[in-house]
Amino acid sequence: MENSQHKYASYYPAIVLLAGIVLYGASVFFGFVLDDEAVISQNKIVQQGIAGIPDILTTSYWKGYWELGNGLFRPLSLLMFAAEWEVFPDAPFIHHAINVLLYAFSGLLLYKLLLKLLHDNYLLALFISLLFIAHPMHTEVVANIKSRDEILSLLFLLLAATEVVKHNKITVLTMLYYLLALLSKESSIVFAAVLLFAIYKKGAKKNVLIALGALSAITVAWIALRYMALSNSPAKLPYTYADNSLVACGSIISQKLTALCLLAQYILKSVFPTLLSYDYSYNQVPCVSFGDDILYIAGSVILIASTVYLAFKFRKKSPAVSYGIAFFYLTILPTSNIVFLIGSTMADRFVFIPSLGIIVAIACLLHYLYAAKNTYLFTVPLSVLLIAFAAKTVGRVGAWESNATLFTTDADATNSARAKYNYGTLLLNENADATKAEALQYLEAAYAIDTADYKVISNLGIAYYRHGMMDKSLQCFNKCIAMNPKDGANYLNMGDVHFTTKNWQAAIDAYTKAIALKSYNKQTHNKAATACFNIQDYNKALSFFKEGMQLFPDNAEMQANYANTLAMTGKYADAITVFTDIYKKDPKATAVLQKIAMCYRDMGDAKQAEAYNNQYLQATGQK
Repeated sequence: MENSQHKYASYYPAIVLLAGIVLYGASVFFGFVLDDEAVISQNKIVQQGIAGIPDILTTSYWKGYWELGNGLFRPLSLLMFAAEWEVFPDAPFIHHAINVLLYAFSGLLLYKLLLKLLHDNYLLALFISLLFIAHPMHTEVVANIKSRDEILSLLFLLLAATEVVKHNKITVLTMLYYLLALLSKESSIVFAAVLLFAIYKKGAKKNVLIALGALSAITVAWIALRYMALSNSPAKLPYTYADNSLVACGSIISQKLTALCLLAQYILKSVFPTLLSYDYSYNQVPCVSFGDDILYIAGSVILIASTVYLAFKFRKKSPAVSYGIAFFYLTILPTSNIVFLIGSTMADRFVFIPSLGIIVAIACLLHYLYAAKNTYLFTVPLSVLLIAFAAKTVGRVGAWESNATLFTTDADATNSARAKYNYGTLLLNENADATKAEALQYLEAAYAIDTADYKVISNLGIAYYRHGMMDKSLQCFNKCIAMNPKDGANYLNMGDVHFTTKNWQAAIDAYTKAIALKSYNKQTHNKAATACFNIQDYNKALSFFKEGMQLFPDNAEMQANYANTLAMTGKYADAITVFTDIYKKDPKATAVLQKIAMCYRDMGDAKQAEAYNNQYLQATGQK
């Protein structure tokens, strides 16, 4: 295209930069969501600020949040979070703002790189950059602070590729950018192939071997750093079906067929991102087999084969189409579950970088088909797609404001047991009559999908309890106890069920086990003692009361019950001491004056009994 056709081209970089800021600007006012807790708001190492840097560089990714083995080493984003926390502690605003700026800047870098690769085709470079910036599947990456590792990975890929295009060889900066990409996220290792291919296509074939050696050296150095950081960590835990539902597939063939169908879904979602979710875990992606899902498998194979055919057909007519498709398959490979199973079934963030390849292929294909007829005709379908993307993104960004908005928005978006559970638990925690029925509905839906999920069963038991469905509630807690007998919370909940149904001895037994497992709240000992009182086991009741008072000395209700039990068992002096303490703490508790009078009366001290009775009458205005 001639320069005269691009008199506004000088504004294009600003347009791309502004697009990223405008689309995601609202997210700077959001809070910490999902794994933001694990990497920032409750990460003990990150919250040390600058002092936490040595630990970040020498430990696994989740070390500051949990001790379990995970096999991840992504220090770069954690270093940034620690530095930000040092200056702005507990301020999600700054983390979100940096995410948005980095994302917008990556769009700018992409535009400048595309200009070089597309021989100064300003308009095509602009549309590809804007489509990438506006892609709805990127909302998880930008609005979820934790996913800065994805943004950094892309950023350093673009910087490294720009160096290669500029110099036709691997430079020191290229090597540095590649290392920083690896320190951002492990899947960046495929960038080595991207960079080598770029050098090869630029006609500098003699530099390919040198580049291969340099990138290999960086890769080995990174592997060594990763090994040293993870060597002292616990062994990596095996993935379960709850992490990756492909684990539940009956055979390796079923796993790979399911992964192949997922790959086709990623292609479709890159073009038609209609259904988005923060969670695609069990059983949103059911395992497929030749017998029952042959049409689904065939459709997936046809779609994948069609893209491969396009890449082959346009390898000479429009090489950018072929390169885009190849880029998609190369960068999606590490998270595709095809080569090896990873820690997740599927995620919108997995298509963050790969989607660039699909966008390039579509835009360059349309440019090839229409440019000869009319210079600007190819922009019409791209404009329609861009508007659709932007509208979807604007609507989707708001879902990431908080866990509450996210769980509410995505409760019905997938068939994921976890998504149903999270929303049901959100409603359950509100503990309101208006949401009680809906909480039960979603927890039952989660259980229908996954009958082996411990947390689902436990919360379902609580939901049944609040609905007065005591038998079903007990069934849930019994299942949980069978699954994990050392979790005292189940005995505690079971005790509450028995207490409500006045099954006093069963309540006592359950509360006793809960307390032994250090699981109790400020009412547990009070309820256990009350149950003992109701079966006239006063000594045991006093024992529960006494232990409870030591743990919760400000529990006025328990203190009053304790004093009443002391009085009933003839321990009048002790009862008077407790009643007197209650009155000192709360002078409005005038009823205890009458109880003190009754204690003195039963002790045979008529003078004191009369004095306290008169005090009671005066305090209540009866004298």
